[in-house]
Amino acid sequence: MHSPLIAVKGFTQMIRRKRQERQCRQALALLASCRDGCTEGLLRVYGFTSDLQTKLIRDGFATAGTQVLGRGPNSIEIRRVKITRAGKHELVHASPLGALLPDAIM
Repeated sequence: MHSPLIAVKGFTQMIRRKRQERQCRQALALLASCRDGCTEGLLRVYGFTSDLQTKLIRDGFATAGTQVLGRGPNSIEIRRVKITRAGKHELVHASPLGALLPDAIM
């Protein structure tokens, strides 16, 4: 027989995992809606942490690249995150609303 503390800990872990899965789907949906991807800053504004972005990239659902804006000493470098084919597949098949997403995403 398990103690109540173990049951609560397992439940807490399940809730945390479900929340992270939901956040991943939401981030993938945002990335899918942006043809050129999103800047890391924009993803953070929408509440997607750097850790979540790293997880998406590590899992192969997104890629990150750098883009230089401007020239000379006034230029800035930004990182842009884009959804991959695997990310689009995950979004369509893992989302409860995946069947309702437009074919243009794939």
